[in-house]
Order: sequence, then structure tokens, then C-alpha cells
Amino acid sequence: MRITLVALAVMHVLDGFSLFSPSICLHILALPTTLLRIRMKDKLRSTAPVLRMAVSESIHRLGDVHDTLFKVIQDQLHLKSTDFCEFHRVQTWTAGPHEGRCEWFDEVKGSKLTGVSKYSITRRDSNKASFSIDGWLGPSLLVPHMLLRFGCDPDAFAGYSMSLDFIPRGPTPLGSDANLMEKYYGPDTIQFYDSIVNKSGVSHLPPSPSFSSRLLRSPLFFSVAGLGADDVMMLSKSHVERWLRWLGDAAPVDARQRGAINSRDDKQRQFQYRSMLTYYQEQLEDFASDNDDIMRRLSAGSTGPIAEAYIGGGS
Repeated sequence: MRITLVALAVMHVLDGFSLFSPSICLHILALPTTLLRIRMKDKLRSTAPVLRMAVSESIHRLGDVHDTLFKVIQDQLHLKSTDFCEFHRVQTWTAGPHEGRCEWFDEVKGSKLTGVSKYSITRRDSNKASFSIDGWLGPSLLVPHMLLRFGCDPDAFAGYSMSLDFIPRGPTPLGSDANLMEKYYGPDTIQFYDSIVNKSGVSHLPPSPSFSSRLLRSPLFFSVAGLGADDVMMLSKSHVERWLRWLGDAAPVDARQRGAINSRDDKQRQFQYRSMLTYYQEQLEDFASDNDDIMRRLSAGSTGPIAEAYIGGGS
């Protein structure tokens, strides 16, 4: 009402002046709305640093979870850093708006592990980030390999995402050995992971387009979004602790079986290398199409050494 009265007053004052047409008066009438839009834009600009700050805090919080979980693994398994990723020039790296870190660790002494891979990727101009820890066993134990990944990408999903799996090992198909099924894929384990996917607000992420990635998966595998930060911390911690507990309780495999286990392990790592090519193609988006070299170096750094000199494409 006040806006209308102001416009009518202006028209009355200007009445008789041919210079001012009714259309000009209508523009004057629209001025308050225009000014409101300008103020709204200014307000959005003023909140942008706040949003960026929130983004940064989310990424830093995930990074802290990543470091904390790895420290638990490192302390229990007595791991040391290697120069493997430095050799591939991906220990720290940048590619367009993306940056990240890859580290490969093996045991100070012992033969439980092939190694543990710790890697991350963030995009500097958004709040997109992904943090991963992959544990790869050696042939002396038949405990599953462990995969763990969590991250955030508000343009794609709400909350935080998480992907978890325990990769079955050995030459015997999963389901054939009742003891292994009961120990690693029994009701207790299934119930825990079912409780995650059934949480309110959780949604399943699309499956990876990599066929090699799908070859690695166990029936436990899931990849979901919609989790809270506390969920990520609690569930990741439980996943890692379960794996470490299995390692502590596992009995050594008979030496005669280790050759077949090692052969299967190496094939699985080849699948992982191929799946990582697809992962980095998705993460680096348009930048990936013209940068095949860094894609291969990142995939190698994230997978770790492979016994056979394997060089192959992604699928």
C-alpha cells in the first residue's frame, strides 16, 4: 500500500510535465522491488564466505576422521611409510581444481600384510572430497581385504557418503567354506551392516561403472549417502576395529595353500587398479579426458605394488 501511495504521489507531482510518461512512473513504482532484489543478491554474496567456511569445516572434519582411523591401524599393525607413491609422483598432487595425497604403507616387520593404502582427493572450488583407506592382506592369513571410503559432495547427495566392504579371498569361491562364512560374513556382521543401510534418510549411491570394481565386491558391500558426520565416525571406526580384531585372532594359513592365495590376491589387486582408473576418471571429471598419465599414476599409487608387472586399461 505504501509503495502504491508513493507512486501516486509522484505521478501527481509530475502531472502536466510531458517529459514524464506513465511508463516512467511505472518504472518508479518498480524501484522498491528492484532495490529488494539487489539487496537479496548482496545478502547472498555476503553469505558465500560463510558457506565456504562450512564447506571447509566439513572437509577438515572428514580429514581428521581419516587421520585418526589410520593412526589406529598404523599403531596396531606397526606400519611404516614407503616411497612408492613418491616414485609415481602422487604423494601430493594437483590436477586442475583437484588436489590430493596418496601414501602406501607396509609393515616394519612381519608378513600379515601386502600393505595399506591411504589416499584422498578434494576439489578446491567446491566442498567435494573423498577419503579412503584400503587394507590388503598377504597370503599368510585368510582374513578379507578391507575397503573404506567416505566423503561429501553436496551437488550430488545430501549429508556424507560412505562405501564399505570386506573382500573375500583365496581360491575357494565364497560360500563354499562354512567356517569362513560364519567367521567373516555371519549373522553378526550382516546385522551390523544392514543397520546402516536401513538408517533413516540413507539412500544408495549408483553402482560403479567399473566391471573390475564389481568383481571385487562381497555380498556385504554397500555405498550410501545421507549419513551425518557422527555416523561416519562411528561406522568407520566399527568397520576398522572389526577388521583389526579379525587380524588379531587369525591363525596362519598352511604354507602349501599360500601360493594359490597369493595368486588370487594379485589378481584382485589388478582388478583394483582398473577400478581406480574409473574412480579417478569420475573424480577428476572433464580434466581426466586429457590427462591419461596422471590417471595411471594415481591408480598405481592408490593400489600399491603388484607382484606381476601389470599394465592395463580400465573397465
